[in-house]
Amino acid sequence: MTDAKIAATPDDIVVFRVSVRFLGRALRPELLALAGLLGVATFIGFSFMILEGAVLDYPDELSTLIPLVAFLLPFRLWSMLRLFDRSDFWTLPVERQKHVLIRVGAGGVWVLGLTSLVVVWFNVLAVMSGGLKFSQWAGLSASTVMASGLYLAPFGAAVVAYLFGSALAIGLRYPVRWVLGAALVSMIFIGMGPDRLASSMAQTLGQGYFGLDAVLTGGIGVWREQVQHAGASAILDPPSTARWLMALTLWLGAGLALVGAASARHRERG
Repeated sequence: MTDAKIAATPDDIVVFRVSVRFLGRALRPELLALAGLLGVATFIGFSFMILEGAVLDYPDELSTLIPLVAFLLPFRLWSMLRLFDRSDFWTLPVERQKHVLIRVGAGGVWVLGLTSLVVVWFNVLAVMSGGLKFSQWAGLSASTVMASGLYLAPFGAAVVAYLFGSALAIGLRYPVRWVLGAALVSMIFIGMGPDRLASSMAQTLGQGYFGLDAVLTGGIGVWREQVQHAGASAILDPPSTARWLMALTLWLGAGLALVGAASARHRERG
């Protein structure tokens, strides 16, 4: 009779690589859909460029769509697993909390990769058509626009949104119900709550110095609205790369803390 051998715990790097590949296979339908959307957008863009001589620009809508998709992605990645019940995921030879964090990191790789693809794709289309003219950003330096507005902000926004979505997906037994409930309560509060309080909270979280706009667009989103109403010379506090970095650090820290706290629910119990 031979002695039974206990398999060694796999290295964290190996688990991470396997998780990245596994999520890639799981996201195959979404990847095909994204390829189709990019193909359609390219066809439409070239049609306008060739037939009408149109000049394309980087779509402002992406500053909202990218973080929205990144926020929803964790619900898709974890929907196939029953984190709070017995499932095959917990039978693998990896400590539970560590495995959850590794899988969150693997999903982050796909978030950054897909964000890179979308940002580069639309910037290339804009450059080919003669877009991305810095004259439309009067009052801001080219470095500020390039760093916080067009290239780096989408990545920071995607990572922050992904972390918050991951914290909900791994920390709550019924995350979709909680998200829908929170959205409903927020709408009721905004509609029926004290106008001054609701307006102050929305201003601070959305358009404050370290608000969501500072993370999503580097502050350029609010700045453009202010310029349209008052002119660039009237803006006392224009966006800057330093402000974006500080806001990003704050929101990233909050997201990482929430993910760490949520993953603690899956610690090994002796």
